[in-house]
Amino acid sequence: MTKSFDLSGYVEVRERIDAFYRKFPSGSIRTELVHLDDDLVIFKALVYRDRFDPHPTTGWAYERIGSSPINATRFVENCETSAIGRALANRDFAGARRPSREEMDKVRRMREGQQRRVPRAEADTLPTPERIRRLLGDLRLSASKRERIEARLAAGLSERDARDLEAYLLALRARAS
Repeated sequence: MTKSFDLSGYVEVRERIDAFYRKFPSGSIRTELVHLDDDLVIFKALVYRDRFDPHPTTGWAYERIGSSPINATRFVENCETSAIGRALANRDFAGARRPSREEMDKVRRMREGQQRRVPRAEADTLPTPERIRRLLGDLRLSASKRERIEARLAAGLSERDARDLEAYLLALRARAS
């Protein structure tokens, strides 16, 4: 039996941002996409107290595409938010506990084994090899990358692997447009 998390002591990133701008109204929060590839995104956040701040506080985060239900479609946004939360924690805007409420909620869901339940109405929209092949047709990929994806399709994919692959291809399509 897993112990339930009490999230009340954790502060959301949104609350950290609000507290930062109350204390430093001329401050700024900047993010940089450092790395994005087949299955990994890395963000760096910089927190400046004002435009002349010579020593901004940094925060780093990484997410694996499809590693959680939210990361199946929003891995970039999730990673950027995590980096901001970490930079603000480094600037002492963490409240009583360093991890953000969002991070601890993700841990709680993973530990309690909560899996995303697909409503019946969504059942017909689950990724299939045909949908993935249609996405492949829409993308300009190198021959080697296309061959690797086709080989994965030919070998057969679990439902989760198919969702992850589809999320990856959708991210590539979004980056290309």
